[in-house]
Amino acid sequence: MTPQWLEQLVQKIQYLQSIMEDVATGQARIQDADDEYKRLYMEVSSELESLQEEGFNISNPNSFRSLWDW
Repeated sequence: MTPQWLEQLVQKIQYLQSIMEDVATGQARIQDADDEYKRLYMEVSSELESLQEEGFNISNPNSFRSLWDW
């Protein structure tokens, strides 16, 4: 695990937030953003699980696997 890897993870999480904000404010439609959101969510979730397996006490506070779930 490198600092660059952690920075990339943070950027992915921020991008997920950005997608959610865009949908919430009407700048994007769920239909148009959901596939990208789901793909990125799975990446982030997998990386967080890897950290958990390495002994880090970290959890994913975002339980929404799709924008429709949100």
